Amino acid sequence: MAIPASACFAPRGGPEIDALIEVEALEEINQYSVSVPSSLEPGLRKAEISLAYSEHESGGIPIYEPVEVLMLESKGGRSMASFAVKDKRPMRPYIVVMWWHEKYGRCGVQANSGFIPVK
Repeated sequence: MAIPASACFAPRGGPEIDALIEVEALEEINQYSVSVPSSLEPGLRKAEISLAYSEHESGGIPIYEPVEVLMLESKGGRSMASFAVKDKRPMRPYIVVMWWHEKYGRCGVQANSGFIPVK
């Protein structure tokens, strides 16, 4: 008897999900804040926001490149964090957000910002 598989090969995402990320420059050089919806849809956990660096493109969950999971505050249905970017040329910083699925093996939803300027 065959058992249906429910494995995830890649999280869902796209430009409409990426647009949910709000990155704002703060007064201090290389200091930013990020804000996203805490919850996206039923069955998904609350947002996890990471600061990532890539030499190639701003997207995807970094596996072999530097990443820092940010400490979040929640307010009014949004998850927020402040962070500092560093000059790690040729790598450039960007934000990755994951709303992981509550059930193991199921796909969550991923969003990516564009590259964040470093001064």
